[in-house]
Amino acid sequence: MLRAPRVPCATLLVRIRLANSPAPAPAYSSGSYNSTRAIPSAHEGVLYRSLLLRQPLVVFDAIRYAVDREGGGRERERERFSG
Repeated sequence: MLRAPRVPCATLLVRIRLANSPAPAPAYSSGSYNSTRAIPSAHEGVLYRSLLLRQPLVVFDAIRYAVDREGGGRERERERFSG
């Protein structure tokens, strides 16, 4: 994993434990996790700021946007049901 290229704005948490061990995951605030490699790069900082400033996108709106972008949308829906 240390040689793999970074994926912007993504981290991976790997927890290794004994099979069938019922131990709960430690709280993040406990300091049990090593996040030294999760420090955002300058480019990621710009992306995070951009994400914080944009309006939230709900799933339904994202689907509508994708359908409209592909040339579907309400016109195609009307054609399908009108006749």
